[in-house]
Parts: sequence; structure tokens; C-alpha cells
Amino acid sequence: MAGVTWDSIFPGNSSLVRKVLYGSVLVRDYDPTNDFASWSPFDSTSGLLSSTLLTDDGFQDVGFLDENGVSFDPTYSTADTTAWQTRQPLRTDVTADTEQAAIVALQSTPLTDALYNNVPLSTVSPLGTPGYSMIKPKTPGIVYRSVLFLGVDGSAGDYIFLAVLYPKALMVKPDKQDWVAKTELQVPITFQAYPDSASGFTIKRWRDGPGWRALALPNAPDALTVGSVTATTIPVTWSAPATGPAPTSYTVSVTAGGSTVPDATFTPSNPNTTTAATVGGLVTATHYTVAVVSNSANGSSPAATVEGTTS
Repeated sequence: MAGVTWDSIFPGNSSLVRKVLYGSVLVRDYDPTNDFASWSPFDSTSGLLSSTLLTDDGFQDVGFLDENGVSFDPTYSTADTTAWQTRQPLRTDVTADTEQAAIVALQSTPLTDALYNNVPLSTVSPLGTPGYSMIKPKTPGIVYRSVLFLGVDGSAGDYIFLAVLYPKALMVKPDKQDWVAKTELQVPITFQAYPDSASGFTIKRWRDGPGWRALALPNAPDALTVGSVTATTIPVTWSAPATGPAPTSYTVSVTAGGSTVPDATFTPSNPNTTTAATVGGLVTATHYTVAVVSNSANGSSPAATVEGTTS
């Protein structure tokens, strides 16, 4: 078997190198009856963000964060059980599997006051309320939140979104604040994700958006049909796949008895940019399988196949 060079098999794709250029952190008070199992922050048709995030879904945006955005810090550890009779572990068990997310909010609002002081958001006063105050309880309480982290890459019309949901989260670290003239008032807080029995998970991550969907392989052609077969030709027609990225071309192939027919001809020649082709150069009274795949810059689809027997 002949060898290949490294560059012929290297699967690198620069379009898959991502940056989180912008983003938001959305919060709401935790509701144990709210099941996030089938919920998504995206519109299923367009892949854009759902228009109900800040309305029906009940989230509020924390606002501007410092330039470091969100820092996700997972902790994963295991412990081995060993024995005198072997130098290899007898078993391994996970001893910790948690994640925390740290942010530094720049907007000084009743919302960030509530997050920093572990106060329910339902008690937050509107901006500009006369005599505004917030009391931190003498006895610390456990106030869970649902926290949605959103990240954005790409540009208008080509957005790729990243989303991370902590359906049940606790603010576990309000970091120090400095009141100084040279620096804006910052609200540094850290959330930790906890298992949510209603949703059945601790953390859920998504990728979506028009730019993300454009990375998909095309679907197989639809409605592949055999036309009027002759002694040496099999004409086929098909239609573009109804869903997924639009193909840029199609490739037609033919086999007999599971083996490629080396002398077959194709009109028009491959790659074919139409939705019809005639396979020629065939043998009379022979059963053939014709396959058509959709092609795009991302690769090729599975094959649609149809069978025909020459006369």
C-alpha cells in the first residue's frame, strides 16, 4: 500500500478556530419546577437567539463585564485503589467533577447588588428608586440562580453562538471590591453549578447560529429517480436536498455487483452542477446501482441510491 504525506491527511480547518468576541450573562432566580431538559436559548428555525430570553423565559442581563469575559474553571479528580500484589490500579473512581464560572460585572445596579449579596432577584428595586437600600441577612442563606452564559463569534449574518446553562447555580465567591478613583466599581462574583433534579443535568452546552449551521455537510439529494433505461444507459434525476446547506455540485457513480464500473461515462461529466445525469458505457441486461452525493466546501453527503437494469 502506498504511503501519503502528512499534509494530505491533516484535518486542520481554520474556520473551526473560534474566538468569543462578545457575550452576555443572563440570570434568574432558580425555580425547582422549571424543567430545562427540552429548553433551548435558540430559535429552532434560524439558529439565532430566542426572542423570549428576557421576557417569557424570565432572564435578566447582568450587563457589561470586564474585558476578561467569563472564566470557566472545571475541577475533575479521580482516586485509584491500589494493592500490594500489583503495581497497576485495581479501580479508579471520580472524586470530584464540578465547574465554576467567574465574572466581573461593571454595571453597578440593584441586580448586581443582589447577586453579590446573595439576595433573591424578586426583591430587587428598580433603578432610581428613592431611598434605595439592600440588606444582607444576618444569617446567610442559600439562594440558587439559573445562569445562562452566551458567547458570540463571527459577524452579522454569519454568527456562531456558544451557550452554557447552569440550571441550578450558587454564588460561591463574592471577591473583594475596591472603591478607588482610578478604577470603575467592579462586582466580581463566582457561580458554581449544582445538579438540577428538575432538568436532570448540571451543565448544558450548545452551539448554534447561521455560521454554525453553514459548517454542516450537505444532505443527500432528494427524489432520486431512474428515467427510461436503454441497453447501455441509465438516466437519473434528483432534486436538491430540502434542508441543510445548499450543495455546490453533485457526484454520480455506478456499481454492478458491489464493484465500481470503471468504464462508465457520465453526462454531464462529474462534478455535476445540474440535477440530472445519464450514466453510459454500460453492458446490456445488467443490474446496476447508481449513487448520487451532494458536495459543498465542507465535504460530501451520504449517497442517495437507485437501481436500474439495462435492456
